[in-house]
Amino acid sequence: EKEEEEEDEEEEEDEDDEDEDDDDEDEEDEKPKAKGKAKAEFAPPARAEAKAAPKKFEIEFKPHTDEPELKDAVKVTYCPVCGLPPDFCQYGPSWEKCKPWIMENCPHYYPELSGASLEDAKKGAEAAADKAKEKMLPGGKKKREASPHVNIKKLSRGGRKCVTVVVGLEGFGVKLDGAAKLFKKKFSCGASVVKGGPGEPDSVEIQGDFGEEVIDIVTGEWKEVPAEKFTLSEGGTKKKGKAK
Repeated sequence: EKEEEEEDEEEEEDEDDEDEDDDDEDEEDEKPKAKGKAKAEFAPPARAEAKAAPKKFEIEFKPHTDEPELKDAVKVTYCPVCGLPPDFCQYGPSWEKCKPWIMENCPHYYPELSGASLEDAKKGAEAAADKAKEKMLPGGKKKREASPHVNIKKLSRGGRKCVTVVVGLEGFGVKLDGAAKLFKKKFSCGASVVKGGPGEPDSVEIQGDFGEEVIDIVTGEWKEVPAEKFTLSEGGTKKKGKAK
């Protein structure tokens, strides 16, 4: 009986030891859970969601078969100043000159000009036109425009024959065709307008020697051309030119 009681006591002690071990294991399992909960409690706040990227500008494709049928040609209006469509004038070389015409004919393309003065726009266009005529020298000095001048040249043509070439009448507003007809009638000889080469003005060519006579006829027919604006020169050979 004593032996049985001792065995029972040993079994109870073993069971108690096992229970203690189980309790220790449970406590160890609970510790990491507690730490995990603590970490979860002190988690940093979530960042705000990033804004979505803007969508690209896209134009829906529409085949030409879906467009209404064209029965007549489309009339396009162009600016008479710069030659561009009205909605492109602001990108052209003469926007200030185009403004008056735009404000009178196509104001819907430029609502920012609705409160602008038409008179001020016209003054600005005139100022831009005058500025374009000015030729500047290095240093910002204005280049003085050369005054018109008429040069009469006597050129030899095949031996004793000669021709008289008149250059510069256009500077006084004289039409060369009219002058050639007048010389032909007055001198009873051939006279024609000859086109000048690159960078050279057109001229009137008269068959014969009529230097002094040309000055008398021009000053008598066109009063705006004074006699002191003529220059006579001789020498040289006539070059072939293209008649107009």
